[in-house]
Amino acid sequence: GWEEESAVPWPEQAAGFLRGLRALDDSDDTRRALARSTVTWLAAALRETAWAEATRALELLNEVDPGRELAGAELAAALGALDAQAVTERFDEGDPEDLSRFAAFVVGLGTPAVGLCVDVMARSERARVRAATVTALCYLCAEAPELLAPWLLDPRWHVVRNVVSVLGHIGGPAVAPLLQAVARHPEPRVRRQLVQALGSLPAEARTPMLFEQLDTGDPQLLSAVLNVLTREPDPRTVRAILACLAAPDFESRAEDIQRALFGALGEIADDGAVPALEELLHRGGWLARRSLSRTAAARTLRRIGTPKAMAALEAAVRARAEAVRTA
Repeated sequence: GWEEESAVPWPEQAAGFLRGLRALDDSDDTRRALARSTVTWLAAALRETAWAEATRALELLNEVDPGRELAGAELAAALGALDAQAVTERFDEGDPEDLSRFAAFVVGLGTPAVGLCVDVMARSERARVRAATVTALCYLCAEAPELLAPWLLDPRWHVVRNVVSVLGHIGGPAVAPLLQAVARHPEPRVRRQLVQALGSLPAEARTPMLFEQLDTGDPQLLSAVLNVLTREPDPRTVRAILACLAAPDFESRAEDIQRALFGALGEIADDGAVPALEELLHRGGWLARRSLSRTAAARTLRRIGTPKAMAALEAAVRARAEAVRTA
């Protein structure tokens, strides 16, 4: 009787009750009414951040309105009204189990949950919360990474960095145009994350974007770029580095930047680089002065070590300019 029904929480009875109504009348009007009622239940659970209950309501909504044709607008309004800051604070201070329930909920909700996930990721001060939302976004956007495009323009650099991280985890050619959008981002930490993300792309897609980073003044970023570029010898990489070395402003760049570029060149260069290095070694003619780049050019020729490279060094030893001989 009534006492038995009262002993069972109503959320546990809701699914059976609504399914019973559908069994009696499965018309569009009934399904629409049930879908809207379920969204009302879902919205109440979201306001209380009761993720287990929200997941139960969502499962029922997926039965009644899987395509969101009946209550899609009401669902969007419920999500839009959610206080993302309050949700984030609960996660930052609360039980880690809530994160698992939240992840299950948003993955079940699908693409409408992308904005909520990004909001929580952007506001959270806890690494575990950000990691959970990044993982959820990877699932949500795996088939449609372009859903993340709006947040690549976010003025908060840490939001852009985390979205780039998600795109890197998704990987594949489809994310290349999205990553290109942040190739010249003013924040070095975003571009460091970009370099890491580019590792998941085919070489043909990532190499041009890596070349764009060679003019950086950030040693950490340059080191990451060169590490990826020198994994496999590529004549395009040799030409790109030589172009940096030959640039008029090269010697005004920081010494650690100069050394990094010469060091990378020494790892992958062959005889094709010898003429350009020889030109750097002799640059200035009679007026040649000692410089880091002149010495580094000589050392790089020695690292190449082929007969052609050694012949260039032997000729430099006999040069009239003392700076060349010293190098």
